[in-house]
Amino acid sequence: MATATVSDFIDHRTQALASVVLTRRRELTVTPIDVGPLDLLVQISRRKTAKGEKVDSLRPFFCIVKGTEHELPDVQQANRHLQALWNKPVDKLPRYSLPVLILLFSMVDDQGYYAWYSYPKFKNESAEDEHPETFSCETINKFSTDVIMQEVIDWYDVLDEMVIQE
Repeated sequence: MATATVSDFIDHRTQALASVVLTRRRELTVTPIDVGPLDLLVQISRRKTAKGEKVDSLRPFFCIVKGTEHELPDVQQANRHLQALWNKPVDKLPRYSLPVLILLFSMVDDQGYYAWYSYPKFKNESAEDEHPETFSCETINKFSTDVIMQEVIDWYDVLDEMVIQE
């Protein structure tokens, strides 16, 4: 039987911690994927009313999940850690047409942070996916999933209005 490496251990734990964070809301479905740096496909299942009819919708976004055996005591350390992982300017990283979230966890105390790799943004009433110049981590807490989910939903609502003509 092969012995698990530290890297395998960190990968396994970060996936588990990401699942715990993301499944705080029952509207989120988390599916592991392996596409370049993307680790998870997250789908927001929503039932909304459009013109008096109930309409189901899926609002997908991707997650990159990272972990470290080092302590990350604050957002500044988390930002530095993420920047060092890619070791190149964010504007030189691959681009995606959907929002991409990074989840970062320390194995020391399970402290987690999130940052947008590419994030939902509104510009002149249009929904765009913008890449930040540098990573800007936020501490994961019990409300983080709500904030992330609402940002993605708002982005898709603007996109729907632009694409779907009624």
